[in-house]
Amino acid sequence: MSTNFKCWLTMLLLGWSGMVTMSVAQPSPPVVRDVRIVNEGPGPLDEASIRAYIGLAAGVVYDPAAVNRDIRALQETGRFSSVSAALEVMGDGDQVDLIYRLRNRPRLRSIRVDGGNRVSNRRIRNLLELEMGERVDDQVLAVRAQNVYEHYRKRHFIEPELTWTITVDETTGRADVQITVDEGPRLSIWTIRFEGNETVSSRRLRRVMDTGGWRPWSWITKGNRFDRQLLDADRDLLRRTYMDRGHLDVQVGEPVITEGPGRRVRVRIPVEEGPVYTIGAISIEGLTLFEEEAVRPALRLQPGDTASMGAIE
Repeated sequence: MSTNFKCWLTMLLLGWSGMVTMSVAQPSPPVVRDVRIVNEGPGPLDEASIRAYIGLAAGVVYDPAAVNRDIRALQETGRFSSVSAALEVMGDGDQVDLIYRLRNRPRLRSIRVDGGNRVSNRRIRNLLELEMGERVDDQVLAVRAQNVYEHYRKRHFIEPELTWTITVDETTGRADVQITVDEGPRLSIWTIRFEGNETVSSRRLRRVMDTGGWRPWSWITKGNRFDRQLLDADRDLLRRTYMDRGHLDVQVGEPVITEGPGRRVRVRIPVEEGPVYTIGAISIEGLTLFEEEAVRPALRLQPGDTASMGAIE
């Protein structure tokens, strides 16, 4: 056996004989000495109902996972603006006090909305869907405000903004909410174009509409402001224009809105004109004082004439 091998074998044996198995004693988890609830306001807390959501109690082993579950359960009630938990280590660390800190969401006592113009303050309040006595805070208002923003966007206001202040009575836990609306700039119309019109020119159709496209003087007259309700009323005017020309089955489609330059939009209105109706035979019944031959010349429509709705009426 070589000298090098003997040396290696001796070191291996020494190393093997020197191996020692060690075990480290793990400290026992602390025991909960007390569970306290701290009210951070506003108004009183219903401690009994809160403890129904807390799984840990005095005398049980502290479990951080259980505390996290308790916090989530309390948050999901919607009654609190904030929920947190803290520990106070007692003695040698074998006991802890568990402290839950909660802040009530105040209950709504009054609400006032100012600043609504194109959308009324009452309508904005309805969109917020807030009832007296309902719990409210910044988080709740931020969520409800999305309904208002969506309503404004449908009316093509591009930068509406809601701000609010919540004044809380710390004793009663009641809140007065003041909401201010800044509607911001509104989209204007750049062009109005028609599709499917053959017997009536686009220029003629645009002239019967109250909505107008951009003109150099539009910044004074505001005639090109986008207004969904006005555009819907214009569809009736366009339909009537065609019906007065005998297109009794005309269909004026929903306007298609696309982005234009700047804060402007393009409006495209599809039209299905349908056939032109004419008057066929006309019968007159119930005459007692006059002969039919005397009445017929006074009729506004005669057989073969275009069936104009205006004349028929």
